[in-house]
Amino acid sequence: QPNLAMILGGTGARLEDLVGAYTALIREGVAGRVRYRPGDPRIDRRLLSPGAAWIIRETLEANPRPGSVADTFDPGGRPRVAWKTGTSWGLRDGWAVGVTRRHTVGVWVGNASGEGRPGLTGSTMAAPLMFALFNGLPASPWLDAPMHALRTVELCANDGYLATEFCRSEPAWIPRDARFTLLSPHHTRVHLDA
Repeated sequence: QPNLAMILGGTGARLEDLVGAYTALIREGVAGRVRYRPGDPRIDRRLLSPGAAWIIRETLEANPRPGSVADTFDPGGRPRVAWKTGTSWGLRDGWAVGVTRRHTVGVWVGNASGEGRPGLTGSTMAAPLMFALFNGLPASPWLDAPMHALRTVELCANDGYLATEFCRSEPAWIPRDARFTLLSPHHTRVHLDA
């Protein structure tokens, strides 16, 4: 039901809907309804552009697994996973969803009664189970960037707007069809008299 959390971008969702939406990250932006049997019909819907799906997937995959330290931990051949967790208000439930090239896994933890429990979060309860499931699945290669759907722009390193001549810039990928035109309003030349 709609509630005050919607103001902050939060709303309720079924685990099946989250898993279906996350499939868009590995299917060039096309989400699919969860199928429980191989013969079930496919119900697909475009959710994102191919470029946006790749950018989001790469961002989520760059998030290290819990307990690993970047550049010092050998993942031991574990699959690359683009993943995200969430926790409801009041610690009533937690979830974790992740994707590899061939699999999408969603895990929900909580109480059927909806009662909250201290320490019940997506990152501490659902994510370890999700990663254990991924570790048991066959490995699959990662997806290449859809170069036909991407372009690079120079962004201002300090604020994320398009760079001007007055700020340090860094390249970033954006979807080819994105209408990204806002120049940095924070780095401008100001002329003052004595």
